[in-house]
Amino acid sequence: MLPYRYGFPLWFPQPKSSLPIEYQKHGIDIGDVGLITADGSFEYLFNIWRTRDDPLNPQDLPDDFDTFQRPLRRVSGQDVFDPCSALCSGAIKFNTNLDSW
Repeated sequence: MLPYRYGFPLWFPQPKSSLPIEYQKHGIDIGDVGLITADGSFEYLFNIWRTRDDPLNPQDLPDDFDTFQRPLRRVSGQDVFDPCSALCSGAIKFNTNLDSW
């Protein structure tokens, strides 16, 4: 995956045991926001599709937290972003040097 810029393989893809049991049962989902840790696991922070009071989202979200609205249908069958690109706010810095991973 990595040499072809199609994602980052996780060494430990299962949810961490420190997460709520609801999340462990459900697992990683589209919309999950988190970090890839040094040991190759995914550290879940929150999900952009789930509401503030959803049990899979943490209770300590910022006061101005708002969810994205899911599209009712697929917008396009075409890839809009190049492999290894990122969609994020301007405050996020993205490391494009794959050799440092």
